[in-house]
Amino acid sequence: MLERLVDSIWDKGLSYGRRLLFQKTADKMHAAGKPVSETSSPRLIADILRNADGVTDETIMDLWASLLAKAATGDDKNIRPIYFDLISKLSPRDALVFSILGSEEIEDTKELLKHVSPVMIPSTKRLHRSKFIQTNSSMNDYELSFCYDALERLGLVEMNHQNYRQLSILGRGFYQTVCSRNQEDTPSNPDTENI
Repeated sequence: MLERLVDSIWDKGLSYGRRLLFQKTADKMHAAGKPVSETSSPRLIADILRNADGVTDETIMDLWASLLAKAATGDDKNIRPIYFDLISKLSPRDALVFSILGSEEIEDTKELLKHVSPVMIPSTKRLHRSKFIQTNSSMNDYELSFCYDALERLGLVEMNHQNYRQLSILGRGFYQTVCSRNQEDTPSNPDTENI
């Protein structure tokens, strides 16, 4: 009797998760204006579905839906198998902080820095980024420290020379593939954009 109850609960969780995944995927495909491609890889789609099974958190499900939408539309050239592992290791809070770190809004400091002495720019920018992340994540420094640690251990973020966190090379590729809507949303690396 207990086994049937557990099986029933598991089946309901899986079916809810799959419905949510398919709905989010359809929404992403519709927003991108891309239909299912005849050249999409059935193996890649099956791998994504297998890895997304059992996930019901909407934040994490959104990451899987992005991958599935790209795979289904044939826009899968940047999907790497390591991304499956990374998503499975992210908590919803880690995913939120990661998406904030990758957003273009975090770099929008032109107005803020207009009246700041050049000597104070790095510390002012660091403070702005810190407040921006706290405000948009609704987390305090202590809670954020756990997310930063997890993201650094996964290799998605790194500390730059101005002593604030930014996406690593792996993180930028992951953000571009899993979080951004299109290529233009890809975060730049402030350290290398002038090279």
